[in-house]
Amino acid sequence: MTVTGPPRPPGSGTTGGRRGGDREPTLAGPRGEGLAATPGHLCSRPPRYPKDPSTEAVPTTISAAPAAAHRTGHPPRARRGRPAQNGAHGADGGRGDGARGATGPTLDRVRGPDRREVDGRVLVTRNELARISGEREHTLYKWWAARARNGHPDGITLDGRLYVDEQQWRDWRAGHSADRRMLDGRVVVSRTELARVTGTPISTLAQWYGERARNGHPEGIKIGSRLYVDEQQWHLWHGEHTAALKAGLSEIDRGGDPDELLTITQAARLLGYADTSTLTSYRGRGQFVEPDHTETLPSGRPRRYWKRRTLWAFADQRTWSRPMDRPAGVPGVGGG
Repeated sequence: MTVTGPPRPPGSGTTGGRRGGDREPTLAGPRGEGLAATPGHLCSRPPRYPKDPSTEAVPTTISAAPAAAHRTGHPPRARRGRPAQNGAHGADGGRGDGARGATGPTLDRVRGPDRREVDGRVLVTRNELARISGEREHTLYKWWAARARNGHPDGITLDGRLYVDEQQWRDWRAGHSADRRMLDGRVVVSRTELARVTGTPISTLAQWYGERARNGHPEGIKIGSRLYVDEQQWHLWHGEHTAALKAGLSEIDRGGDPDELLTITQAARLLGYADTSTLTSYRGRGQFVEPDHTETLPSGRPRRYWKRRTLWAFADQRTWSRPMDRPAGVPGVGGG
């Protein structure tokens, strides 16, 4: 490409900013084309100075070699032709006679089946396990990744996909989620199982375990993500713990007719409380027995009565103590 450039105006420097430098002069194209050129590229820009035929400079030839060849020293590679719509190529490797913008055939990844049978065993993928078990795939992956610790079945890789034996996985899952397990010849149980057997709320069991440094609760055993305790050790501790709690209970009046009806004030006195506020609090939390008899006063308010034998049975079933009656070393109130 041949372009010419007019002389620079007097006083104008070369590059390097406003005060001059060593920049190459901008080369302007022929009049009317509105092109300015620098070595290596063209840009659409109007000439900076008007064309003056009397002072026209000698034409200069600029190399139009691609920049890539200048940088690497190697000639640019020829582009591959695009496939035609029907997959045919032209003689020059370009597009065939297909419609403009059409694309050639593509290769899609073919996935293996999620369930397959090998040597009489049914193998399933993690995706299939998530479908049949309802567990998240992320949870299934965490179990598999921790198989050295939790006993998860090993996987089998077939055609680039990981499978596990379905029956082995189901057997492992049943044991992994069990509330009662055998460990080194002893029975360990989860907190859910203890709540079911003893009737103690799970929140109370969690409180006891959290205070094990003070109350002597047995240490837990972590299997997977679940916490277990030795069943025999826990029941021995629970008996001692309950006895210690009962030792802090108020004294009970065991005299009188077992079938005699007592008001709430008399019931509080029988149970050793100074007033009725404790029984009222128990009733509000659902921790007190229902009355044996209720009558309506002329004012419309109910009056409740309890038999002595009912109050004695309630006193024998208490397993919590008031803070003021609790002996040293006994933890706080816990229901059940």
